[in-house]
Amino acid sequence: MLDEADLFDVRAFGAERSNETRFEERLDPVTMTDWIWTGVREVLKETGWDERLAAVAVTAHGQSALLVSGRQPVGAMTPWWADIDSQILDQQAALLEALQESGESAVVLHPRGLWLPARLRQWAVENAAVVDAAATTTRNLLALQLKDLLNLQLTGVAASDPNSLRGWLDAAGEVPAGLAEWIGLADSRPPLGQPTETLGVVDAAGSEISGIPTGTPVAFGLDDFSAGLGGLADRTGGFGPFSPLLNLANTSEHLAVVVESPTSQVRADMRQRALDTGLTFLPADDAGTAVLYASTNSGGQTLLNTLPRLPGAPNSGDTGRERMSSIMMWVTQLMGDLPTTAEMVGVPEFTAEIHGRRGLAPDSRAIGGWSDMVDVVEAAPPRLLAWRIFDSLVDSLEPIRSALMPFIDAGRPVRIGGGLAMMTGVLESRAARWPMGIEVAAGAEVSALGAARVAREVMRSAEP
Repeated sequence: MLDEADLFDVRAFGAERSNETRFEERLDPVTMTDWIWTGVREVLKETGWDERLAAVAVTAHGQSALLVSGRQPVGAMTPWWADIDSQILDQQAALLEALQESGESAVVLHPRGLWLPARLRQWAVENAAVVDAAATTTRNLLALQLKDLLNLQLTGVAASDPNSLRGWLDAAGEVPAGLAEWIGLADSRPPLGQPTETLGVVDAAGSEISGIPTGTPVAFGLDDFSAGLGGLADRTGGFGPFSPLLNLANTSEHLAVVVESPTSQVRADMRQRALDTGLTFLPADDAGTAVLYASTNSGGQTLLNTLPRLPGAPNSGDTGRERMSSIMMWVTQLMGDLPTTAEMVGVPEFTAEIHGRRGLAPDSRAIGGWSDMVDVVEAAPPRLLAWRIFDSLVDSLEPIRSALMPFIDAGRPVRIGGGLAMMTGVLESRAARWPMGIEVAAGAEVSALGAARVAREVMRSAEP
């Protein structure tokens, strides 16, 4: 009988979940932001762009548990990839189900997802001494996201936007009393603004840490998913009344549909669809757009875990990035034409979500990978194993695509963007399964394009 560690080892070609191969699950936020600002200063110095900056909009991954007091982070940051205690997830599920059934929550989320309430509750449990000390003093703890901390370091203003905090807020933008009591972080909701609104301007401390000139206006900013949608938009910044299927293909993947200026009936239908299927529903924002979406735990991280272990994969390159680049080139040349159904008979099955499942039925304990033992997998032709891996990415997305179909403009091709959008295997495997075709809207820069659109709005609002 295989235990979980053995099973994972078999299914991921020996990729053990050891301390050496896993990301840290608690981070020093100052160390992380120092690393980011070092990169920003270097780019500005090399390009001279600091003299041309008109506005700043920050995007970063979420959701994370990150608490600040004044201008300083408090304790460690629980990042977006960290596991959550199963008991806490059970408690969150009960609370979110009640809020969504009552209509108190404007958004609809799968209750068992790794959302912000569960992350904040786990942070409060792990930092009980800090929470107790704050309760007996005037020290106020505010819960931010990583992009909010970067904004705080730039401007001295602690704030966020509603979508970045989804799952924690009710329809009025407040934390429901029952949720707040369970989390145990009283009065920790920060001031809120919309992504395109001006949060403040870069002050002297912000300029010193970032290299960005003082006085530069800074937007409230937005989470990585919302920024990615902005990067997939057309040149007008929109999608039309109903968007085509939108695919953000990065380390993990998202499928989404955007509806502009939805009627009350369409909003109600979207909300009910989310409740019925496990999709996430974000109601109309200040731009008048509503969103239905879901994400997978597959994508770039699946390829990083499996392609280097294919038989014959190159082992050249001084760094991990260089080796992965050579492997991607090798895989592209190896795969050739799309295999026939007959060729794929007998090739082991593969499940792309290796380290837990998201999507419409999330399960943080699910284990994916190959369906057979290592010797069986390694006996198959590497070319066909590669196609199986890429096809499995589509398998992970297919239930989400089906759930979104009633709201998709099916006459338009899927718009894809992200780091995977330039890979032949990704595009060909999807084109073979998605009859509407594929349109590459952007590469790895997709979220940066969305953030740039937000900065442009802030720049325009600052013009006389």
